[in-house]
Amino acid sequence: MKIKSWLPVLLILTTSTLYGQYYVNGGWGGGASTVGGSYAHGYADVVRAQGEAELNDSVAAGNYANARSKEIDNRLKATQTYFQMRDINKRWTEANKTPPMTQEEAYRWAKELAPTRPNTSQLDPVTGKIMWPILLRDTPYQESCDQLDKLFAARATQGTFNYDQYAQVQQAHDDIVAAMTKNAARYKSSDIATAKNFIDGLNYEARFPAG
Repeated sequence: MKIKSWLPVLLILTTSTLYGQYYVNGGWGGGASTVGGSYAHGYADVVRAQGEAELNDSVAAGNYANARSKEIDNRLKATQTYFQMRDINKRWTEANKTPPMTQEEAYRWAKELAPTRPNTSQLDPVTGKIMWPILLRDTPYQESCDQLDKLFAARATQGTFNYDQYAQVQQAHDDIVAAMTKNAARYKSSDIATAKNFIDGLNYEARFPAG
């Protein structure tokens, strides 16, 4: 009685086990799985997929960390380079900086750059007659030169210019320089230089008394 009651169970288990195998190359291998085997296989797939996802996340995190580290390193190098270049520029500037001009040097420079007062062969100190260079005898300058002749003749009599006369000398000087600039193509550069130095000298002379 006991053997007959267990027989169906035994047959079911045997059939289930045999169905999960197949014969390959003289031996039994896995075929269609049992319910337990399918569950185990599916669970393994889930675990494997989760592991792969975690691995991928880890790799991605590592790549981001490396990229961030390189970015910070590049910024640090750029900052260091900036301050190094600024320091080099500062040192170069200090090494090549011209020391402040002394009062004596400033006076000497001002004296050297100041126009030269006309000599007696250019301006008669007694009569105030002006001996004009050839360029300033040209027509574009006749009116201004005639005005300067009258002004310096008056200074020879008065001994010095009043402010209105001095302003007229300056204006005549500026008019002549403007006309020379406009007509520069007509003249040699040496003649222009001579005329410019001459008229600058007269303008400078107007600051001083006659004689």
